Amino acid sequence: MSTLLLSLKLMADVGLVGLPNAGKSSLLAAISRATPEVAAYPFTTLSPQLGTVHLGLDRERVKVADIPGLIEGAHLNRGLGHSFLRHIERTAALCYVLDLDSTLTPHHQLRILRQELDLYQPGLPWARSRRAVIAANKADVPGAAGRLDELRAQVTLMVAEGELPELMPAEDGGSLVTAVSAKHGKNLSRLLRRVHLAVGAARGQREQAERQALVSAQEAARRAAEDDEYEFYDEEG
Repeated sequence: MSTLLLSLKLMADVGLVGLPNAGKSSLLAAISRATPEVAAYPFTTLSPQLGTVHLGLDRERVKVADIPGLIEGAHLNRGLGHSFLRHIERTAALCYVLDLDSTLTPHHQLRILRQELDLYQPGLPWARSRRAVIAANKADVPGAAGRLDELRAQVTLMVAEGELPELMPAEDGGSLVTAVSAKHGKNLSRLLRRVHLAVGAARGQREQAERQALVSAQEAARRAAEDDEYEFYDEEG
């Protein structure tokens, strides 16, 4: 008797990725009609939650997934790491949700998240067909402004050094980091605009890659067919 092991992977356009208690569930609830459990303690979410967001003038439907909080060592399956990480593989875009009210600096949080994704599957954060945005959550708490300024400076430096190839460029007059308050619904429209651009760019890259793969396959088939047209004979002396 054989055993078949099935691994289910969530299909979503955008994955909200952050450390425990960063406010991902609050953000999902604020931008969609999803009703994930929200509480002031880590690991409130133990399974991915899906919400539908309507973006742009055409009200395009985009699926957003609240991925349960990652911790250092998630790639080693700590904190159910593999159960969470596998759901990120098929997302077109990532939204790094950083906590401006954490004991860890937002910059450190970002490095942990990207490191865990890369150690789980090398190149996962910056795959050719994936884009990302950064949401600095809890911007309403005391002291958040200073931490936000520091984060923006660090992210600008990382981009200049080529460390964040997946990050969407800043809009005219905008920033690479979008400060939001999911709790109070502040600045969510700006974040969603960047998410919309990221999803569009990722889909465009994916379609281009698929077209290139199709052209390559057709070219290989043509060459194989041409080779079959020729017969080779040994010349007798």
